Amino acid sequence: MKSNPRRILSAMLAILVMTMVLGGCGEDDESNPVVSEPAVLMPLAVDNNWSYRKITISYVGGGSHDITNTTFQIEQDTIIGEDTWYTANDGEYINGNDGLNINYYYFLGTYGPVVYRYPASVGDAYINPANEGSSTVIVTDIAKPIDVMAGQFLCYGFKTVTGSAGVTWSRQIYFAPGIGRVLTKSYTIGEEDDTTLYVHEELTGYVLH
Repeated sequence: MKSNPRRILSAMLAILVMTMVLGGCGEDDESNPVVSEPAVLMPLAVDNNWSYRKITISYVGGGSHDITNTTFQIEQDTIIGEDTWYTANDGEYINGNDGLNINYYYFLGTYGPVVYRYPASVGDAYINPANEGSSTVIVTDIAKPIDVMAGQFLCYGFKTVTGSAGVTWSRQIYFAPGIGRVLTKSYTIGEEDDTTLYVHEELTGYVLH
């Protein structure tokens, strides 16, 4: 039986097209890999440290700005119950199933755990303990670009509102998953719900182990 040149040519063209399609898919997979979300909101290991520039604003006497450079460092780990917590100068930290948990130090001991939920959805709202009473938390963002001195980061945002001794204040805190806390803005809330910024603290550098 004689071969049909047209059939042979059509078969070769079909093979060539399939090869190009499959090859193209492979290249797309390599250039556009699926990126999974980091496992934790804040990496915890001894000697991990984060540097910040903190601006404290005073409105007394015409207003002034006090600028300080601070370093936050994980100093050691310790066993509490059956869990390993990491201690810093302001409290004890652990990454739990519900997110970042913190037992904060204050003059009467500790309070917490304060939780920054991760993963979470925008609009999630819940209650955290505070020094006196409780603090409401709202997840405001889950992939917000935040520019600070250390660079640009995609961040989870948390807004907390706390009342104590007749004073109400709020914080807007941004964490970059896999990096840690990037930006904190603290506000006082007046009688007519007007807000006044009194602390702006942003990340300038970090070392993770």
